[in-house]
Amino acid sequence: MIFKPFPLRLFLRKTSLLFMLLCLSISICGAVPEGSYTLGAEDIITTTVIGHPEFSGDFTVTTDGVIEFPGAGPVAVSGKTLQAVSKEVTRGLSNRLRSPEVYITLKFARPQRIYVLGTVKSPGICDLKPGWRITEAISAAGGLAGGVEPADCTVKVLKAGSKVWRTAPYTSALAGNSTDNLPLDAGDVVTVEAVERIPVYIMGRVKNPGLYNLRADNTSINAALAMAGGTLENAAISQVTVTRISGEKKSINLLPVMLSGTADDSINLRSGDTVVVPELRSYVAVLGYVKDPGYFPLQDGAGLTLADAIGLAKGADNKRGGLSKVAVIRKQNGKEERLS
Repeated sequence: MIFKPFPLRLFLRKTSLLFMLLCLSISICGAVPEGSYTLGAEDIITTTVIGHPEFSGDFTVTTDGVIEFPGAGPVAVSGKTLQAVSKEVTRGLSNRLRSPEVYITLKFARPQRIYVLGTVKSPGICDLKPGWRITEAISAAGGLAGGVEPADCTVKVLKAGSKVWRTAPYTSALAGNSTDNLPLDAGDVVTVEAVERIPVYIMGRVKNPGLYNLRADNTSINAALAMAGGTLENAAISQVTVTRISGEKKSINLLPVMLSGTADDSINLRSGDTVVVPELRSYVAVLGYVKDPGYFPLQDGAGLTLADAIGLAKGADNKRGGLSKVAVIRKQNGKEERLS
């Protein structure tokens, strides 16, 4: 039997080329697991056909996921592994070459991107890093936008390829090892949604008058007054006014609401409303032989008895007078009327 010597030049060329391909594969595999990696738009691959440089070269995966390989024709590569694409190219070249040897490696992996949207400082596209969860994604987007409270927010995640949004409270989604702090993959969408708020002015006899952003899902006057710290002792809660931006003015008697402890649903505040709690101007004068005579505010809705009124003045001065003769004078419509 006669053995034909294998051409040394061809052997060296193949050995050198295979060595280069192996080195390239090893260098890329250090960052991307090629065996399981599936191709997508913007990936760049290197195709090497042994002995046929005219069919070799670098190719970029287009948005339609198809690459036009010389000699093999168009091949849909999106979503396929490098090994699968290599087999298809080999099959395509078999019509022109005898036993083609095709090697495909990943030259540059496409950016792994996610989308962080909603009420964050810098919404948009972020480059995904290994091991990222919701916490890292929102941090990369700058965190919550100014003036937004975490308790008012929810986080929604749409996984790539899914149509179902997963929703969790913001504080839970960003809690370390919480199951709501989901791991992210390329193509995922993270949206932070905040409860809508409307600006309302609270003025008059409240503890902290000023401009407040009222939750749009609770626009009652009670909620607005609570944000302002509540009313003061001399507040006329039966004479509260609400003025709209249009100039329309409404008077509200909050006394029944305050006494019953229920929410006031008679009027819903709107953006730009001004709520004014006026000062109580009803007084009772306790004069004569009492220890501390003077004028005392008559609280809205408070049932004041004669004994209560004398008590406000610290009681009768028994050394100079007694309770046997007490006069009650009431002023109505500008006229004084003696009741006793």
